[in-house]
Amino acid sequence: MIRANFTASLTSNQGDIGISDTSLPVTGITTGLDIDGWLCARNEFISEGPLLSAHGVIRFLPITFKFQYTNDERGHPRYTISADNGNFAYTGARLEVNRNGWLGLYSTHLAGRIVDSLSPFPGVSQLRTNSWRIEALEEWDGSMDNVENIDFHLYNYNALPIKLDIQKYVHEGFRSTVPFLRTANAGSGSLMFRLRDIKLI
Repeated sequence: MIRANFTASLTSNQGDIGISDTSLPVTGITTGLDIDGWLCARNEFISEGPLLSAHGVIRFLPITFKFQYTNDERGHPRYTISADNGNFAYTGARLEVNRNGWLGLYSTHLAGRIVDSLSPFPGVSQLRTNSWRIEALEEWDGSMDNVENIDFHLYNYNALPIKLDIQKYVHEGFRSTVPFLRTANAGSGSLMFRLRDIKLI
């Protein structure tokens, strides 16, 4: 795969990859920081109108990701990944995994930026958790013309693949289903990804 820095969107065999977002239109004020910024797939995410949860309106927000090439591991490229979509709440936020295996963007919104800026060791905590390996499922000839047709698996720093974990919310008669991304145990199935709208930087 690409051994350079680039931006791209992600799609998968379960739909486009974005994040859950509860920000109110125009103001950008969020109604659920604990829901915002978690990676999810568009398939099975009800896209006609907003989804409601106890935290307010949940929407699928498309994201452009920035891949920064760091090194190769056993012949596969490794990157740090962050959001790069021009939205203040998320631009620059790091893709990381929490202790329960959920994938999310870290250092989001104003609160996240303040917490990061107050860290006595900025950047140290994410040196390992923001490290991702891409393993192509077929040979790539190096041409940028066909790289968007290459299926791949994405692995976190512990070499765990990524799967969907569907969560259901019920609030005042409204039901919503959000297919979040999390790390998978070996043999439990994993998503296949592709890159879209690649731009070298």
